[in-house]
Amino acid sequence: MYHYAPLSQVPGIVQYGGIHPRAVLREHGIEFNDDPSRWSNDYRKAEALTDYVAVGVARPWGMMQHDPDCVVFGIHSDVLLRDGTAFIGVWSSRGEIRGLRDVEAHEGSASFDAMFDNATSNWPSDLPGEVLIRGTIRPADITHLYVRSQAHLDRVQDGLHRSGVRNRPPYGARVAAWVFPQQMRDKE
Repeated sequence: MYHYAPLSQVPGIVQYGGIHPRAVLREHGIEFNDDPSRWSNDYRKAEALTDYVAVGVARPWGMMQHDPDCVVFGIHSDVLLRDGTAFIGVWSSRGEIRGLRDVEAHEGSASFDAMFDNATSNWPSDLPGEVLIRGTIRPADITHLYVRSQAHLDRVQDGLHRSGVRNRPPYGARVAAWVFPQQMRDKE
């Protein structure tokens, strides 16, 4: 499982103990870009999904190709077992998901199975195989922080230092160009 984030958000994710849904960020007064159009072209839908964090079975290459300063968090698959997890499959920003009722209709093992055409494959039918996790993805839920180059790793470490973050997360940071789209690797 993977979660994409701008490189600039890494210090906050480490400092505030995980990848939080927008509702938690708001509740605790944690600064972030709260532009609903980043989450959906429908403000009401964006507000309905404030308790969820989106992850994908596959890496979100389409989103990543437009953000040269992104990182990818590897997420333990155990998060899929949480109550309220919704197995969307396609991007929730597409028209099939109109609000919380549609998200709740995608909970359960039948919705998980529906994400895969082939029962013996771990590759989702519709990329990225989006899953909405209700609540915070804690540091213990994260396997790695992937960056595309040593220069990006240096920027992450510099951002942590400048932000005054002293605590080290229980996961490691790793240069892994293969995680990122080819055109991003070519620019290094």
